[in-house]
Amino acid sequence: MVKGSLVVSNKKKADIVQELTDRGYTALSSKELKQKREKEEGEEENDDESGPKRNYDYLLSMPILSLTLEKVKSLQADRDAKVTILGLGFRA
Repeated sequence: MVKGSLVVSNKKKADIVQELTDRGYTALSSKELKQKREKEEGEEENDDESGPKRNYDYLLSMPILSLTLEKVKSLQADRDAKVTILGLGFRA
């Protein structure tokens, strides 16, 4: 994203997830993230393998998710609703 090689603006979340998969990004569960942090901090690991589905939420929960097509459309809809309520003649 910093170099412009991964563009998330105006894309659907499903498309971003597919691109992350195609590029070989690691999908992690929240449990795996916790274990990784504990290992880095020198705490004991829990070897219990049961846990939630692996996904990219650790990446997509960052503020960049606000740039997805869904969020942009939601913000535009909110704007349009408020413009209508206020009776302003704003056109996008």
